[in-house]
Amino acid sequence: MPNLKPVINEKSTLLTNKNNTHVFIVDDLQVDLNKVQVKAILVKNGLKPTEIRVIRPPSKKKIKGTKRTLKVTKRPKKFYVTLPKGAKIEENLSIAF
Repeated sequence: MPNLKPVINEKSTLLTNKNNTHVFIVDDLQVDLNKVQVKAILVKNGLKPTEIRVIRPPSKKKIKGTKRTLKVTKRPKKFYVTLPKGAKIEENLSIAF
């Protein structure tokens, strides 16, 4: 079952502290979510986002093997979720859907 996992790095921590924006990714590349589906998942789990932005990072190209074949790897979508002021989420939140 895929999960909506928080991204914890320097940029996402600064966004969280500055304007209460949290960054999530889906851990399964086979699941392709959009804003409406992510909002429904968050509302079902007790969070009411004010804004959701979706970013698809570009694919990475890698050269593999002795025949020098090109392999393209997909990267998961990032969801920037802005919550209202005063709303808090848990540190180790992983939302199953």
